Amino acid sequence: MDETLLTNSYLPLALKPGVAALRAAQFAASRAASRLLEGGIELAKNDVLPPRRKNTDLRIVGNVGIIDVKGVLDKDLSWFSWFMGDSTYESIQDQLREALVRDEVTKVLLLCDTPGGNVNGIDETRQLIKAVNKKKPVFAHASGLVCSAGYALASAARKISITEMTEAGSIGVVLTHIDQSAYDKERGIKVTEITAGEFKRMGSAHKPLDKAAMEYLQALVDKHMSVFKAWVQEARGFTEDQLNAVANGALFIGSDALDLGLVDRIATYDDVLSSMLDKEDNNINLSQGVIFMEPNKNEVTLAWINENCPQLAEELRKEGETRVNMNTTVEQAVKAERERIKEVLELAPTGLEATAQDLAFTSPVSAAQAAVTFLKAAKEKGTQLLNDHRKDAPPALNTVSTDTDPQADEDKAILAATAAFNAKRGIKNPWDPTN
Repeated sequence: MDETLLTNSYLPLALKPGVAALRAAQFAASRAASRLLEGGIELAKNDVLPPRRKNTDLRIVGNVGIIDVKGVLDKDLSWFSWFMGDSTYESIQDQLREALVRDEVTKVLLLCDTPGGNVNGIDETRQLIKAVNKKKPVFAHASGLVCSAGYALASAARKISITEMTEAGSIGVVLTHIDQSAYDKERGIKVTEITAGEFKRMGSAHKPLDKAAMEYLQALVDKHMSVFKAWVQEARGFTEDQLNAVANGALFIGSDALDLGLVDRIATYDDVLSSMLDKEDNNINLSQGVIFMEPNKNEVTLAWINENCPQLAEELRKEGETRVNMNTTVEQAVKAERERIKEVLELAPTGLEATAQDLAFTSPVSAAQAAVTFLKAAKEKGTQLLNDHRKDAPPALNTVSTDTDPQADEDKAILAATAAFNAKRGIKNPWDPTN
């Protein structure tokens, strides 16, 4: 365990050596950010942190519910755990409860890769692991690290397995005190702490650590250590000598951890999962979303999927039906579009071929709409030709007729205008005997 006193607050941690110092620096940065001044405006801590969220996604493979126990463990989500993707005790507890009520889950696997974490939250999570273990077997497997607080959780499982290169153990407690009194003095900061109670603010960061504070904090560390050792001894069935051989803060790798009784098996994730799957599921293993086939299953057929992966088979069937319906719809749409284009082009009158091409290929108009467009275009073209004729025609003749028939006068005027127009255009009148 790693319990750190930092910037006037306790930061109880159970961490692998080396990670504790890093985590302390991260905590200090987070507290500094929460009091950041910009333009004289103090940013509240809730404004600095991202929106809080819970990771309650329980992964299920066959009959096994898989819960990630990864990264530096905190009780609840913090800025750094959110950024680093670390597990929280709260999310682990949520997934344990979900695994307990899900009928398809008959076994639970804690998938660990953690240097440890905050002391606050370990006990409740261990108790929940033990409670679930009474109803459904809980196993722990580690690849990488299963240290300190992480090992405290894993030890509550029925069995622990690790890979050959995994580090296990780090059973111990550390509390770090940072004396920043010189820092305060250098910057002209004078801190006055007004307390009630003999031990209130014992070990303050704003003054050197005196003997009384040292003894007080050491007693806290010893208490945490005694609880941690009791957990391990109960879970692993150690004698006092066996416990003292491992509960000293040391790390043990692979087979060394196995020989000392910290773990029960050296295995890979796939080996562990295969052993946990029910018989009807033992031909598939899911590792990070990838399907691995057993050697005697070298071909995936529809019958195999129906038998071993009924949910996947149903999803594939629905997707196939959707694709068939989609293909039928597309074929019908293509056929209808071809007919529309053909009808539009066939309706085009002489002189409006370009308009027909534009309507057919660049717009969605129907044949009926195209016909209306063609009529309007023909009318506009006729009107334009008539206007052109009127511009080219000579002015009307100013004749006075003695004929009392107005229609005859109009006919004569038209004939005269027509003759003048034809003469201007060089058109000969076939009925004129002089031609």
